[in-house]
Amino acid sequence: MRFTRYSYLAIASVLSLSLFVQGVGGAAAAHPAAAKLSGKIIIGQITSMSGAFSPYGTEQIDGFQAGLHYATGGSMKVDNAKIVVKTYTDVPSSGTLPDTPTAVTAAKTAIQQDHAQILQCCASSASAIGVATVAAQFKKILMVAPAADDSLAGINRYTFRTSRESTQDALTGAKYAVQKFGKKYVALAQDYAFGHGQVDAWKAQLDKLGATDADSIFFPLTATDFTPYIQRILAAKPDWVFLACAGTQCVSLAKALDAQGVLDSTHVMTGLGNIASFGGYGDAGTKLAYISVYYYKFPKTAANKYLVSYIQKHYHRPADIFDQDSFAAAQQIVAALQKTHSTAASKMIKALEGQTVQGPKGPYTIRKQDHVCLQPMYIAALQGSGTTFTAKLLATRSPKQTTPPIQKRNW
Repeated sequence: MRFTRYSYLAIASVLSLSLFVQGVGGAAAAHPAAAKLSGKIIIGQITSMSGAFSPYGTEQIDGFQAGLHYATGGSMKVDNAKIVVKTYTDVPSSGTLPDTPTAVTAAKTAIQQDHAQILQCCASSASAIGVATVAAQFKKILMVAPAADDSLAGINRYTFRTSRESTQDALTGAKYAVQKFGKKYVALAQDYAFGHGQVDAWKAQLDKLGATDADSIFFPLTATDFTPYIQRILAAKPDWVFLACAGTQCVSLAKALDAQGVLDSTHVMTGLGNIASFGGYGDAGTKLAYISVYYYKFPKTAANKYLVSYIQKHYHRPADIFDQDSFAAAQQIVAALQKTHSTAASKMIKALEGQTVQGPKGPYTIRKQDHVCLQPMYIAALQGSGTTFTAKLLATRSPKQTTPPIQKRNW
């Protein structure tokens, strides 16, 4: 598949004109131009650089770079200041899973040793929650993508996001599932912040639709034998299964669900993962329903054309699920810097609250009240066979259709 490279003109700087007000006796008063940024703007980026979440970490890193280039017209500068991104892992050297204490240490290192003025994280929701406490402690802006847990909404005044949250997933898919499959369901999810957040969010929406939770099943991130959990699904005999899973573990789980008959006996609705995961269910994957955060062929926007072209040219792969929200994270940060000419959190907060950027999926608006990012979402299916699958767009959900309730702020 060929990708066309798109060139974009840098946004012209707006010249500050002194305003002269005619006073008594003809005296003129001048308002000085805003101070310009200079030196370096250091952004500390925390993500999973190895282990189970590393594919998402790669997308976070790559998409953020693409977004910075797009937002700065290729200069990687705001005013006269060069943007420098320093990346840190939240995976311990002896482990394969994200670790909250490791993420917290990385964030503190970024700020205290490497002088980061802004933070951006994480592939793991648990890591993002930990880093949010550091952002508040040191009064630094944190822009979250791709972590999805609802508890990040309103967690503190310094934490913003361009990732969607779990309730937006539920608002995208719950009504569709009940109408298509029925009201009796089982939730199957990973036993950590993301999994619990997804189940809670979906249950809240499904309860409103009169659906019945036949069982809620959680399995550890280290699980390799899924038989006990699958037996509970088969015993419950639901109309459908809601599956919340992220990372490389999902491929093994998908194969086990297929091998033990779940995909033959009931419907499954889940999130459409990264492109590498499309073949995890084999041909049975074409029978599943998916809520989709992003697939590179769905949006028809200038930003998405740039993202797709940039990722293909620089990393030799299609743009993937979490390239887009880290791209938008970069856009939001750069737009706030351009407005304020400052990295001071107090000034950036005022700029970010209510700010909209036209990102890969369209408008990404940071809600002032709790810093949730309102954005389009999708419902999709897979088509293909063997190991070759592509996503098919079934429906687009507008930001208005997927707007979650405002969360109580913790500031």
